[in-house]
Amino acid sequence: DLNTNRFTGFIPFFGSLPNLVLLDLAINKLEADDWGFVSSLSNCSRLNMLALDGNNLNGKLPSSIGNLSNSLDYLWLSSNKISGPIPPEIGNLKSLSTLYMDYNFFTGNIPPTIGKLYKLVDLSFAQNRLSGQIPDIVGNLVQLSMLELDHNSFSGRIPASIARCTQLTILNLAHNSLDGHIPSKILTISTLSIELDLSNNYLSGGMPDEVGSLLHLKKINMSNNRLTGNIPSTLGQCVDLEYLEMQNNLFAGRIPKTFANLVSIKHMDISGNNLSGKVPEFLKSLKSLHGLNLSFNH
Repeated sequence: DLNTNRFTGFIPFFGSLPNLVLLDLAINKLEADDWGFVSSLSNCSRLNMLALDGNNLNGKLPSSIGNLSNSLDYLWLSSNKISGPIPPEIGNLKSLSTLYMDYNFFTGNIPPTIGKLYKLVDLSFAQNRLSGQIPDIVGNLVQLSMLELDHNSFSGRIPASIARCTQLTILNLAHNSLDGHIPSKILTISTLSIELDLSNNYLSGGMPDEVGSLLHLKKINMSNNRLTGNIPSTLGQCVDLEYLEMQNNLFAGRIPKTFANLVSIKHMDISGNNLSGKVPEFLKSLKSLHGLNLSFNH
């Protein structure tokens, strides 16, 4: 464990340490050179955790990443300058439960081999330059608790297969170019409790009534899309909701009376829509509410 120091230079070869279980070089100023150290690490057959996040690694991630230990559980590559495609060989790491590749410069598609990582619990490709469609194969990752694909250039529809990930607590697909309707099935993932963020896309159609199934969700962000119709009254069933952001859409009708049940709400922004009627009296009974934006409506 050498993390959080000021080490510089190239990562050396650790292949002469066959019993190495944990290698944590995170938060330094290390560089990759030709990434030969990855091939060297394939000799460490007991390696369980590899943390390289927060360094100055650049260039392409080599295909030899797929030759790492069969027992590798945690792989952190976040906050570097790694570019090029995600090697399909990453699908060989069948024991991975945690894969963080966010805050890099990865391009291209998510390789379909990612669907082989059945044990994944946390997966983040956020803040990259990935494109293409989100593959249906993501629905095979049924152990997922967190899926973060935000701040990329993904297009096409949200795959309904994500609904098979019935243990998700966080789903973040924000800041992409996704279009089409919100699949109603993903709003029935009852474990969603921390965050559902679909903001800053091109989603259209209404918000499905199934959103009322998210009884324990703390944060919903649907802002900056092209959603239409009335705000579903079932949203009032989300009694643990603390943050609701639906601004800059095309919602019409009135603020649902069921919003009186949102007793945990702290911040509500439904500005920039086509809502009409009066400001509801019941809003003053929401004791937790400290931020309210109703501007640019009717």
